[in-house]
Amino acid sequence: MRIVDRDLPGHVTTRALIQCARAAIVVLLASAPVNGCVGPALSSAAYVDKGQTSAAASLSAVRSAELAVDDLRRDGLFAPQMSIVLSNAADEASSAEGTFASIQPPDPSLDRYRNELDAVLGEATDALATMRIDARRTDSPSMLARAGALPRIAQALERFAGAQA
Repeated sequence: MRIVDRDLPGHVTTRALIQCARAAIVVLLASAPVNGCVGPALSSAAYVDKGQTSAAASLSAVRSAELAVDDLRRDGLFAPQMSIVLSNAADEASSAEGTFASIQPPDPSLDRYRNELDAVLGEATDALATMRIDARRTDSPSMLARAGALPRIAQALERFAGAQA
């Protein structure tokens, strides 16, 4: 299935616009808790809570991309729509990754937690950014192949997000 890129008026259907808007709303709602200022984690519990918040935000971005990919497979989406959804998702994942990276673990016992979560957040950001590039190039076979990693990434993020997922 290919992403349809039509610049002629009248080729954008109401259904396609609704699909794009639905995915964009999910990304925007998920960005609210992460985009604020982040203070230091003064305790192990506070640090893990901040990690859970970052994982939940990145998970939301991955889920938005999964919805867009499902819509592409089922109905086809236009290249601009996929590009917008994946750009928003990649930006959200990158923001969550950066937020978590800016917090220092309060004690050495959390270094492993930090390294493991940081790796998963980075994998989500990289996958979404690469998919965005594929969408902008209207290379849906590559994008769909990369989308195969999203369920595994989502599962890893769910483990870290805990109750916030």
